[in-house]
Amino acid sequence: MKIDNFCITAFLTILIYSIVLFFYYDISQTSAINQAQIRTQDFIRQIEASKIFFNDEQKSQIKKLAIASKLDENKFLPELYSCTYASVQINNYYNKLRAEKTYLL
Repeated sequence: MKIDNFCITAFLTILIYSIVLFFYYDISQTSAINQAQIRTQDFIRQIEASKIFFNDEQKSQIKKLAIASKLDENKFLPELYSCTYASVQINNYYNKLRAEKTYLL
C-alpha cells in the first residue's frame, strides 16, 4: 500500500511539474518572440531614419552646394560633416517614424 501511494504521489508530482514547465516554456517563448519583434522593428526604423537623412537631406544639400560652387574642402559645414548633427537629425527622423507607429515587418 505504501509503495502504491508513493508511486501515485511521484507520478502526480512529475505530471504537475511537467504541466507547469510546459506553460512556463510557452509563456517565455512568446515573450522572447515579442521582444525580438520589437527590437527588430526598432532596428529597421533606425535604418530607415538613416536612409531618409542621408538620401533626402544630406544629398540635396550637397547637390545645392555643388551647383552653387560653394562646396569647399577647407570649409566646415555642420550639416554635411558633423556626426553630432547627423545623429540628432537621424534621431528626429526615428522619433517621427516611431510616432507614426509603422510596423515595418
